[in-house]
Amino acid sequence: MTDIKRFIAGMPLHYKLFCAYTMIFASIWLVSTALVYAMAYRTISARVDSELSNTTTALRNLVETCASTAIKNTLKASAQRNREMISSIYAKALKGEISMEQAKAQCTEILLSQKIGSTGYLYCVDSKGIVQVHPFPGVLGRDVSEYNFIKQQIKKKQGYIEYDWRNPGDPAARPKALYMTYFEPWDWIISASSYRSEFLDLVNVDDFRDTVLALNFGKSGYSFVVDVDGNMIIHPKTKGNFSDTDSIKTILREKEGTMRYKWQNPDEHRPREKIVCFMPIPEYGWFVGSSGYVDEMYAPISRIRNVLVITFITGVAAIIALSLWLSSIITKPLSSLTDRVVKACGEEKPECDLEQRNEIRKLTDCFNCFVVKIEDYQSKLKESLAQKEEAMHQLSITNEELEEIVFASSHDLRSPLVSLAGFSHELEVSCGKLQEMISNTHCD
Repeated sequence: MTDIKRFIAGMPLHYKLFCAYTMIFASIWLVSTALVYAMAYRTISARVDSELSNTTTALRNLVETCASTAIKNTLKASAQRNREMISSIYAKALKGEISMEQAKAQCTEILLSQKIGSTGYLYCVDSKGIVQVHPFPGVLGRDVSEYNFIKQQIKKKQGYIEYDWRNPGDPAARPKALYMTYFEPWDWIISASSYRSEFLDLVNVDDFRDTVLALNFGKSGYSFVVDVDGNMIIHPKTKGNFSDTDSIKTILREKEGTMRYKWQNPDEHRPREKIVCFMPIPEYGWFVGSSGYVDEMYAPISRIRNVLVITFITGVAAIIALSLWLSSIITKPLSSLTDRVVKACGEEKPECDLEQRNEIRKLTDCFNCFVVKIEDYQSKLKESLAQKEEAMHQLSITNEELEEIVFASSHDLRSPLVSLAGFSHELEVSCGKLQEMISNTHCD
């Protein structure tokens, strides 16, 4: 740790500034990028979950509709087929080949010999609600017009009806459905009925397999249907029982929800992570699921991540250039000042370590050197001033001595000079008189 601190302390200032600016800007950019990525991931995840849930709901509705349509078609086909059979036998009676009673007996025998599903059957009532044909003798000939579904049959005479019914010996009424058609000559409403719990026996999956498989998710995602025993009812690439696989176990246990798992189709080389949304169809004992591969559904996230990475790298490069420029702006004046101080220090740099990498330390040392140099100059200046003061003092003493000599000399020379001055004055007066006398003589 000490070595690290020493290394950081010894780093040049522009490196420190560069690292600081780069770390600050890069951190801000990284946090911003992370926030953008998190928001995009959350948005796309929500969209994926929503679309997957909507697709599964649509799939369930589609399967229920297709299964219901298949059941209706099965019941309708049975009712219409038997009506044609009754019409054929009735035609023989009209031709006199058999009696009308024999014709009804044959038709009743044929109707009662048929089953729809496991326990479903055919029966006939007339327009008054009297049971004409029924597999349970206790119901035969009974007036059942008080039941709502019978009232609907009497009114419509043709079409699809769902209702609850309890046969003799049944502990409770059970949901049923029927399709009816009307044979007017005998006033028979021919009904093909089945319990809803046995609808699965009436469903031909091949009738809507392609419709279900056409509802896919993503590039290679698909829909599937599995039953409560783990048998794959509809799947684009595989079939059989998968009750021992973890994903199917989870579906059978959880009944409804979303999960991720590894799955490998027969034509794939390795398992891939998938996400599936599954829902139950209790009426048929099925589970429908919409699945897609995670890498495909989250492909937009991958593209966004790549764009953000490229943007981050570009931003970091720009930040590095900006940091270098800012650090140079700050450190260039310091370097210039350091150079000027170094020049001012001259050749003697007793405390200036120019090998220091830190500009501030370098400037500090050079400044210390400059201060030492100034102190040396100040010391020398003081010494010079002291010498000058000593010289001035000696000059003052010499001057005083000269003044004393001059005073003494002037005193010694004063008396002769006074006498000489008096003599000179007398001589000047005498010369003046003599010249005046000469001038007077010439005049005479």
